Amino acid sequence: MNTIEKGNFSVAKVIVKFLEKRYIVAQPVGEGYHYDLVVDIKGTLYRVQVKTGSFKNGCVCSDSRINCNRKSRNHKSRKRKNYTTEIDYFAIYCPKLDKVYLVPVDEHGYLRVDAPKRNTCKNINWAKDYEI
Repeated sequence: MNTIEKGNFSVAKVIVKFLEKRYIVAQPVGEGYHYDLVVDIKGTLYRVQVKTGSFKNGCVCSDSRINCNRKSRNHKSRKRKNYTTEIDYFAIYCPKLDKVYLVPVDEHGYLRVDAPKRNTCKNINWAKDYEI
């Protein structure tokens, strides 16, 4: 799959997951928005950016490293724009695990699936806590 197909597939998987939870999902018309979806959860609207995640070293991380860098680059102006004022959540679909994770925009770091090799389990974002 090319990157556009991969992104479209991830958006579709995220939409299905939200619909399974009985949430209302809307998509903006056109392109160029920082959010891919608007999700109505119990009457509150949330702007959601969908990312495709990979599973490496026991962690889920976005292919664009969005969990570590919450900024986007405008390809025309080359300026970086902060996501924290543009979206509320990242929805990360991990094809290898076939799971979707909903991460608040102000959170950071990788989502850990497997326990680390060293016995340091504090300050870990456990993937199970973000799974939809």
